[in-house]
Amino acid sequence: MSSLLVHKSKKNVVALLKASESGGYPTDDWVHDADLSNVGGVDSKYWKITGAHPNESITEMSQAEKDSVDNDPMNLAALKLRRRKEIDAKTDNLIALGFSYDGEVFSAGLESQSNWHWLLSFAQNNWVTFPVSVSRMDDDEYELANAAAIDSFVQTGFSQIKAHLDSGRVLKKSVFDAADKAAVDAVVDNR
Repeated sequence: MSSLLVHKSKKNVVALLKASESGGYPTDDWVHDADLSNVGGVDSKYWKITGAHPNESITEMSQAEKDSVDNDPMNLAALKLRRRKEIDAKTDNLIALGFSYDGEVFSAGLESQSNWHWLLSFAQNNWVTFPVSVSRMDDDEYELANAAAIDSFVQTGFSQIKAHLDSGRVLKKSVFDAADKAAVDAVVDNR
């Protein structure tokens, strides 16, 4: 017979599992045959154990208890880390969309940035013949007529990348400085 077991720690639910034999799990640590009908659709981090053995039940926390869970330093740190990673992912996605120059879109990936560096260096040392072709995002060619055009192209690319990085940095700083879950939730990445 399968039994639904809920592990408890200081009356907070810390684990949920199905076991083929409930006898191996002591009732001091586990609620056997847990009834979860009171917590349907509620995140398990907001569950609590009420009552005494053998009449324990799983119930939803009050809003004050939920706020306490959300503002626990360990939970808040995890939330902040997750939000900063989301901001980093959005920044990466924005950079992956490329940058605009002269009405055209060019790759802004790391390999392209390395190529720009070399292209600019070669142009500054007069090691290239003009015009120079660079690839657009659609793999068609775009010609840069002279060293000034290469400089303008590279500076435009780097400035657009820097703008994405800077805007992400501001958002991540706001998350870092947030004192509670509400302040973290108030940081919206609408770039």
